[in-house]
Amino acid sequence: MSRPNIICVAPLGAWCNRKDHAAVPLTPKQIADTVVECAQAGASIAHLHARDADGNPTQDLETYRDIHDRIKARCDIIVQLSTGTRGMTVEQALEPVSLAPEMASLALRDVGPQQGSDVGRRVEKMAKAMIAGGVCPEFDASDQEMIDRLIEVCKSIKDLRHPCVGLFLKHEVSPHAAAQHILGLSSSLPDGAHWWAAKGTTNHALVQTLALGLGGHCRVGFEDCLLGVDGQSVRSNADLVERVATLGATVGRPAATPAQAREMLGLKRI
Repeated sequence: MSRPNIICVAPLGAWCNRKDHAAVPLTPKQIADTVVECAQAGASIAHLHARDADGNPTQDLETYRDIHDRIKARCDIIVQLSTGTRGMTVEQALEPVSLAPEMASLALRDVGPQQGSDVGRRVEKMAKAMIAGGVCPEFDASDQEMIDRLIEVCKSIKDLRHPCVGLFLKHEVSPHAAAQHILGLSSSLPDGAHWWAAKGTTNHALVQTLALGLGGHCRVGFEDCLLGVDGQSVRSNADLVERVATLGATVGRPAATPAQAREMLGLKRI
């Protein structure tokens, strides 16, 4: 049996708004409705940010609780809460982890106003806090320096034998450079790492196809790209999920169910 493709959907991000696309979900109800639709389309993980009443990014615990509870009451998708919103302190970024989601994202860079050479220590501190709460960290990386930092963190934390990693191609480059970027990052990961690729601007379809061919997985959603592979605006986040689910099925990588994703990633339900 072919290895299923774990599709992660990132429906809004920290900054995408209604000026970018009329279907960007902003309220807890809108986010939950979108996630349920994406789960029905084949997504098994939902990477979620939260917004305040004015549509600005927030790490407010009660807002995340509202989003989390609405989703879990309606579907079995794996909820991955974001801790990577820029401008937040480590303590602010970690607040949603107290809700014990199955996963939380963890950028391999400074998340807040603090800056300095000890960023690795702060990343390690956040990873340990997540693991202590039974939450699986998903590390975000977009360059080799971040991968090197991940390797050092994995050496310090024995429970990170098979880390989950999101690889991102953030800048507009040629198709050849995009392929080289994903190949380079994926080949540098610790042995046994689970990874998925995202973004890529006009090369996002190439990034997805490479990930599927290399044994990785895919992330899609309005946080990463608002366009389909034809360069035209899509109707919804679910459209992007459906498209990558179809792509995966075509190359022998059907969409994983949440239960299959949990088994593959070794998640422990609380």
